[in-house]
Amino acid sequence: MSDESIGTLLLHTLSESGQALGPLVAVLVVIFLVFFRDIPRESLWNMVRGMLIAALGLTIFLMGVRIGFIPYAEEMGSRLITERSAPVLIIAGFALGLTATLAEPAVRILAGQIDRFSSGYLRERIILFTIALGVAVSVALNMVRIRYGIPILYIVGPGYLLALVLLVFSHSSFTGLAFDAGGVATGPMAVTFVMSLAIGAASGVGGDPATEGLGLVALVAMVPIISMLLLGLVYKPPWRREEHES
Repeated sequence: MSDESIGTLLLHTLSESGQALGPLVAVLVVIFLVFFRDIPRESLWNMVRGMLIAALGLTIFLMGVRIGFIPYAEEMGSRLITERSAPVLIIAGFALGLTATLAEPAVRILAGQIDRFSSGYLRERIILFTIALGVAVSVALNMVRIRYGIPILYIVGPGYLLALVLLVFSHSSFTGLAFDAGGVATGPMAVTFVMSLAIGAASGVGGDPATEGLGLVALVAMVPIISMLLLGLVYKPPWRREEHES
């Protein structure tokens, strides 16, 4: 990529970051000035500085995604599905889904919050790996779906039906956690690297990326819900033991 194209991409990305965070900053400033006038102005400036740092971080992340993640992931997906066997494709998809989720900031934040509000009974590492395993399974399933041309409805339909059944048997304290887990799993790592991998795989088999490559985010959101509900079946936190004793 030439210096000129990088400069153009940087300006475009800066503009996107400003458009994404600008309205949020404006609303926060208005709320601050209208409802929190007694708070020191220094707090307002600290917030603005924090937003500027966030905009810079978002710009750097998007630059990395567009220069490296997306083209590399698409090429990897195309080569895996055309040059490697089905077991290798499944293992690679599983490993990439697992590691991408472990690098997902939103997943780590949710796991840490669960650890704190449960006073350590639901350990951060357990939540983190439960969600990561769910995403890993979803990416592996998606690779199989693309390779053999399986309609996504055949996976999503039974998957959400299973989730609804598990809601009945899983501990109620895991219901909200499960759906939150499905939401945070579809963060920037999944939507950039893993989705690009699926689009590249769909292109490699000569399919339509719009119909065969897309849909991965739906699976990424679904399977962690199931994995968290399954955790609710086997995990024995203290409050469950108290219920059984009563």
